[in-house]
Amino acid sequence: MDLSQHVCASWDSGTSIYTSNQRRVGWGRVMLAAFFAMMVTGSAVHTLWAAKGIAMKFCSASDSDCATVLILTKSYWILAYDMSAIPGWLNAALLAYLVIAGKTIYPRWTIVANPAVFLLLSTSAVYLPTPFGAIVVGGSTNLSIAAFFAVSLWTTRSPSIVPQVHSPR
Repeated sequence: MDLSQHVCASWDSGTSIYTSNQRRVGWGRVMLAAFFAMMVTGSAVHTLWAAKGIAMKFCSASDSDCATVLILTKSYWILAYDMSAIPGWLNAALLAYLVIAGKTIYPRWTIVANPAVFLLLSTSAVYLPTPFGAIVVGGSTNLSIAAFFAVSLWTTRSPSIVPQVHSPR
């Protein structure tokens, strides 16, 4: 479900980047590639949760060999996370610029649905009561992309907004 949500949001945003004369520009492809990189490396982060959890559970003792495994596992997890987060943040910044500059079919007010805005707001979610805080903090990335995708579909799927693309004959 998570991967399909990311793929749909990536495709939708990548195909919504147009110039004023409705020609596609290369930014849509750049965004699609960056979202793809984010998804692939994000999958690696998800697979590392088990290894990180096992290392945290069994390597908390003072055994120096085990402590090294825990340090290396955490370090590798941070590297994989950063490899996913960097293209995601760059993509969100590029999308924000293109929306504000009017180079997309998104209305300018949709900047509030930019995933970066939701992620920045989620930092205050630690003050929410249990269990809501854990849900929002733990799922902030997925919730931000789901909200963006919902707003994207809502604002761009009207027949009067979606540009007609004709295939050459």
